[in-house]
Amino acid sequence: MLTDIWKHRELLRRLVWRNIAVRYQRSVLGLFWALLNPLLAIALLVGVFGFIVRIQVASYWAFLLSGYFVWVYVVHTLTACATVLSEHASMVKGLKFPTELLVIGQALSRLLEFCVELLLVVGALVLFRHHGLPSSLILLPLLVAAQLLLVVGLALPAAALAVFFRDVQHGLPVALTMAGYLSPVYYPITMVPAGALILYRLNPIARLLELYHVTLYDGKWPPIGDVAVVLIFALLVAGLGGLAFRKLRPTLPEVI
Repeated sequence: MLTDIWKHRELLRRLVWRNIAVRYQRSVLGLFWALLNPLLAIALLVGVFGFIVRIQVASYWAFLLSGYFVWVYVVHTLTACATVLSEHASMVKGLKFPTELLVIGQALSRLLEFCVELLLVVGALVLFRHHGLPSSLILLPLLVAAQLLLVVGLALPAAALAVFFRDVQHGLPVALTMAGYLSPVYYPITMVPAGALILYRLNPIARLLELYHVTLYDGKWPPIGDVAVVLIFALLVAGLGGLAFRKLRPTLPEVI
């Protein structure tokens, strides 16, 4: 798969930029919407969880910023990838190319938006929480790489299965909503009962968010062993997801 991606890297680049252009065409604010929507959601969540539900977390706004955009990326990418093959049915049927590029292109175009959001988050935390530049920020490229691998590994089989079973497109938003509440997006992992912590951390997104919180919110270095576990698991998920997609790929043009 890596060989195919490299051979068709120019097509992948065009798909990424086309996705971004199509998403914001005929929009006055353009890419600014990638920031405005999550920021409005953050303001609402901080108001609800900080002043009504009153979660006892110091600088709750900083905690929410440290993980919320990561979760938004996961949700938006998986949701978009569930329909990307059916939306490009003519390409899948009529052109000979690695079909997984459509999925990876979606993930990479969303990643560019996420990187812009991440830069703003880092700037806000450096200025208003840490009042300096924590050395732990050096780990961010590794976390972003693990995030991309993990999401692509989940998106590839989801995209293929959505061609055979349209229920995937309807069931995925429900599953992601449940996963959001079972991940430390709106609350710290310290609120999870100790007896359920081992089971809770089987969720790879939960482990990834925990690393983001330590790195961004706490401004500390997470245990290197935890980082290695997340990276290895992300590679494993990406590999298995790629294999599953390759198994189903020959039949996609016949079913789509």
